[in-house]
Amino acid sequence: MRNTHLFGRLGRLIQTARRRHRDRVAFACMDERDLRDAGLNRTALAFELNKPFWRD
Repeated sequence: MRNTHLFGRLGRLIQTARRRHRDRVAFACMDERDLRDAGLNRTALAFELNKPFWRD
């Protein structure tokens, strides 16, 4: 039972890391207008893109 909990948690962590990576790749492809629409600027984007995948 304990291993099941551990593997479930590990699976959720991997899903979260993959989602964050996918989101950051999408942000990197945004032009200035898209960034402005999302309430971001290049400085905020650079900060976000430089975060390790495990940080929210």
